[in-house]
Amino acid sequence: MKLTLSQLVDQTTNDSTGALRWKESGNCVPADILQAAGVHPHHIEATEAAHKADIRALVHQMREQEQSETEDQRRERMFELRAAFGPGETIVNAFTGTVTKT
Repeated sequence: MKLTLSQLVDQTTNDSTGALRWKESGNCVPADILQAAGVHPHHIEATEAAHKADIRALVHQMREQEQSETEDQRRERMFELRAAFGPGETIVNAFTGTVTKT
């Protein structure tokens, strides 16, 4: 996707760190789009740092949710894993690192 700088300004917001986020979703704008639009390197670096922080926060949230799972939720998750992969398989959650044997 190639946007002009003026199009980018219309579709994004600038947070307190200088990171650019899409107005519609609040997600960070990908660095390649910022570079193609000629955005100042400070904003590109700030946006990449914000994106990394967002990912760390998401993984932390996923780990917390996994740890606070009720017994019913755990049983349902195991049922779904067995249905998808079959019994006796080892499944690794790529985000949290949790290893589960079906």
